[in-house]
Amino acid sequence: MSHTKKIAACFYSLGWRASLALSLMVALLIGSGWYSYAQINALTQATEKHASEHLPSLELLNATQLSITRLANLSGNIANSSAPAEVRVLLAEVRSEIINIRRYLNTLEKNPEIEALNKVVDLLEPNIEQIGVYKATLAQLQHDYDKQYLSVVDAVIQYLMSADADNKLVAVNLVRQLAALNEAERQFEVAQVRREIQASIQELKLQQSDLYDATHAAILADGGLFENRHNFDQLQADIMRLDTQNRILLGNVVDYGKRVYSSMEQSVMAQATSLRENSESVSQSFFWVASIQVLLGILLFVYFRYRVFARLSALRHLVSEDGMIDADELGYFDKRNEIGQLVHQLDSYLKTIRSQQQQIANVSVQLENIIRQSQMRVAVLAEDNVLFCSESLAAVFPEHPLNTIYDFPEKVVAALQDPPTSTEPELILSAFYDAHHQRWYDVSCSQVMWSDQAASLISFADVTERVRVTTEFKRTLSAVENEAFLDPLTGLYNRKMLDKRERQVNSKKIAQNGFAVLLFDVDFFKDYNDHYGHLRGDEALKMVAEVLRRNCPEHADAIRYGGEEFVLLINSRDRATLTELANLVLDEVFALEQQHPTSAYGYLSLSCGIAISEPGVESLLACFDRADQCLYQAKNNGRNCVVVA
Repeated sequence: MSHTKKIAACFYSLGWRASLALSLMVALLIGSGWYSYAQINALTQATEKHASEHLPSLELLNATQLSITRLANLSGNIANSSAPAEVRVLLAEVRSEIINIRRYLNTLEKNPEIEALNKVVDLLEPNIEQIGVYKATLAQLQHDYDKQYLSVVDAVIQYLMSADADNKLVAVNLVRQLAALNEAERQFEVAQVRREIQASIQELKLQQSDLYDATHAAILADGGLFENRHNFDQLQADIMRLDTQNRILLGNVVDYGKRVYSSMEQSVMAQATSLRENSESVSQSFFWVASIQVLLGILLFVYFRYRVFARLSALRHLVSEDGMIDADELGYFDKRNEIGQLVHQLDSYLKTIRSQQQQIANVSVQLENIIRQSQMRVAVLAEDNVLFCSESLAAVFPEHPLNTIYDFPEKVVAALQDPPTSTEPELILSAFYDAHHQRWYDVSCSQVMWSDQAASLISFADVTERVRVTTEFKRTLSAVENEAFLDPLTGLYNRKMLDKRERQVNSKKIAQNGFAVLLFDVDFFKDYNDHYGHLRGDEALKMVAEVLRRNCPEHADAIRYGGEEFVLLINSRDRATLTELANLVLDEVFALEQQHPTSAYGYLSLSCGIAISEPGVESLLACFDRADQCLYQAKNNGRNCVVVA
């Protein structure tokens, strides 16, 4: 290619034109960036000067105010704390904060307010230290007081346990008065309780009670309960006085700090005004630079809009109409630039695609004929119409021809209302039952292209044998599970069923409204077994089980808990109905007239304990335990009776 042709190719190239426009943009950005840098540099220097002169002092002042706030919080925490270890930790933090405050104040420029702050801090430190000392003493006093209090109360309780009923009243009043003294907070309450305690001790003296000697010295003597309580209250008052003084001093510290901050704020505001004026000047400069860039961008957009984008839009229009480009349309594009080259290549690709589409159409016709003659149960649906249906599928629904989606059964239609969008087969209906042929089918669906349009391919797979095997397995498994929960002798549920119901109660699956446990026990069954033998005893248990089974309400469980114990677990809380049911069971068993040689009644009989749960509160085992206690009481009441919790 000659040098002239290379220059012409560059001129027609869209890449060369875009590069030229980009170069102009870069040049403008470099120029505007240099100008912006100069303006920002000047503003930065002014800001740094302001920061180096005023901001350090302002930061120190802010740090001082934060330390003063923390000191106030620590002082209040020390006054409110009741733990000596915590007081020691807080005092260490107070000393650290005072050191920081003094260091900040010494760094700031000296003025009357700073000097005043230093003096106030000097007054604060010994006050807070004194509160710490008082707190340690207060904790020891509290310990001694509690020890004496418990000793006196223990002596009174020991007396109550051994004294006669006539002598207990004064001791009981003394216990109440000591509790009131322990809870009294105001001085007049303490004084009133002390008078009452003194009166009670005097009355003990008049009664010549042994309790007088045990309580008089511990309460009224020197170092006794009254004196320790007085010392404790006095020390608390001293702590409150010092805390009040500290609050006043801290208020003065905050006031002086505000004055210093106000003075420095005026200086900072003057500097900020100057910086604001400079920033406004820089903003105006940025506005003009940005305006020039936007204008240049609009001009470049207009150029490319008419020189490049118009061709691209025309190309999109051609492809979106019918997927074909004729000779007249090709002439609109210049083959010497990139878009023209792309259009000519696209025309070649479209011709290839049309040839391949024709081949696919031929293969589709052949595939349709194969499917129609095979045993595959498939259909192709588009817009609720059946485009294709295999003969095997048509035989599944012989009642009427399958022309639309609504000719299928309702379950199939419902599953096809929201078909999958994947091209991979997806199960939409499992184990559909064909009543006509008594067969089961899995219905799958996927998306396909059929005659140049999107369609849904549905297939029916015969799974009759799988469903039969699964059904038989579930039936066998259910029978095995039921057998595991049955007592082999009586045919009632065994203890495993009670454990299962316990888990269901705990997981809130049953008994949301409460339930009841009726626990039955055969009276003197061991003696019955020893006298008649175990075979006769088993027959007796079977008869009792039959009575329970016959009277067991619907939705209730009759359980042989173990040996001669039986349980009725009922979802009811009606006390009268439950009692009536239990008595009916006892009467029917007694009416069997089974001879019992060691029973006082002469016949085989039952005892019953009933416990009724609270809805959503009590577990099954807890309710069972209460029923067992009632059964034990029924045994003590002579047996052959019912006791309800």
